Amino acid sequence: MVYLRCADVCIAATCFAMSGALGASGLVESRYWVIGMSGCAVGGCVLTLYFRVYQPLLGAVACVIPLFLVSAADLPNEPDMEFAPIKCEYNLGTILGAMMAYQEEHGHLPPTCIADETGRRMHSWRVLLLPYLGYEDIYRRYRFDEPWDGPNNRRLWDERIEVYQCPNDTNARTRGNTSYLAVVGEPALWSGPMPCKAVFYAGLHPRRLLVVELPNTGIRWTEPRDLSADPDHRPDLSRDRLLLSGNHFGGTVNQAIAIPLPCRVAIDDEWTIDELDAWIIGDTAKQQRYWRVRVKEALGQVTHGEVSVQLNGTGATKRDGSNSP
Repeated sequence: MVYLRCADVCIAATCFAMSGALGASGLVESRYWVIGMSGCAVGGCVLTLYFRVYQPLLGAVACVIPLFLVSAADLPNEPDMEFAPIKCEYNLGTILGAMMAYQEEHGHLPPTCIADETGRRMHSWRVLLLPYLGYEDIYRRYRFDEPWDGPNNRRLWDERIEVYQCPNDTNARTRGNTSYLAVVGEPALWSGPMPCKAVFYAGLHPRRLLVVELPNTGIRWTEPRDLSADPDHRPDLSRDRLLLSGNHFGGTVNQAIAIPLPCRVAIDDEWTIDELDAWIIGDTAKQQRYWRVRVKEALGQVTHGEVSVQLNGTGATKRDGSNSP
């Protein structure tokens, strides 16, 4: 009898371990956690009956413990505040790699949007990059003979394209929106429906913003809208939005990528419109000037109130709408 009870305990422990491994892995979808939980509970009960040892407590535990394991394992679906910036860097790097692959095949970047003969925007660059991001099936289901919000393409809005979503951006994760926008407009490197060729590696070319992160964009991932540097930005979002809120560190930082290099950029609450414009148009001298002043401020060699003086009195607008002193 003692031997049988020990066997029961070992079997139950094995079942719990299997369920815990499934739940904690984060590599499988939630429906598989449910399958793992059910299998663990049923297996524990069946094996207990197989050994003809009736132990209600053991059977109950075999049914209940997997529920807690699977419930705890659902954590990967929640925003991870600590690792979200790293995930965003990974997402932006993946997007940049897809752009490089597209340019290698076509000789240029994808257009930011595809327009019809009347100039109406029909499709986004985010759709054109799908085959280079591993979403060939969704790309095949997308129809280019109807607009992005046509009856067939609407069905794709709820498809979760994780590489286009910041883990901390609830709006994007729950509504099929995008957290990442191209920087477009007359001053920008990547603008309009006309394709352009980008230099991805270091050289004599100035660094310019290409794609930026923005929370609560309200833009579907298939929608041909982005972030515009033009004063008349509509229907795109204004570049001012980039300095008003962020996804990380209490809403103060947005990630971005610039080329060449490639270069990852963290846009924090010390940025001004003037500095942002320097990164959009590729003003290398002004970029370096801001960087030097920020280093001096970090070392205590210059106070925050002296920053605008060091920058020749630009008096640029900050996130809170005030001016540099």
